[in-house]
Amino acid sequence: MRRAIETARPLAKRLGLKPTSREDLVESDHRRDSYTPAEEMDMDHEVVREYLADPLNMFSDGYEAFRDRIVAAFDDLVAAHRCATVAVFCHGMVTSVYLQVLLGIGNPFALMPDYCGITRVTASSSGIRTVRSANETGHLRHLT
Repeated sequence: MRRAIETARPLAKRLGLKPTSREDLVESDHRRDSYTPAEEMDMDHEVVREYLADPLNMFSDGYEAFRDRIVAAFDDLVAAHRCATVAVFCHGMVTSVYLQVLLGIGNPFALMPDYCGITRVTASSSGIRTVRSANETGHLRHLT
């Protein structure tokens, strides 16, 4: 969660808010001792070997538990912030799996958001969720 909080800080500072973390939004591999960005891994990297053996191994607590935890966390945020805008800074698999559920896609690896991509979802208290955009990266163009 450290990287997600660091990413949130500039917006939080601009809005005069303090970022908070939620343990129910931790990344799929949160039980690993270390993090290596995907672009720094090669075919011999332990994470790649484990993924090739069984892709669902990347979910520390199992895919279904991860998916259910993520959906419950977002439902809780909606209930706690009725009629409000909430910015959630999270890791890619959190975003990917939540979108996968909302869009009815069975493959948890079908969507891979970029670093710092913005996804917008509107939510009603009646349970309707609408994906307004996914993986917006236009704000990063000046960095390439």
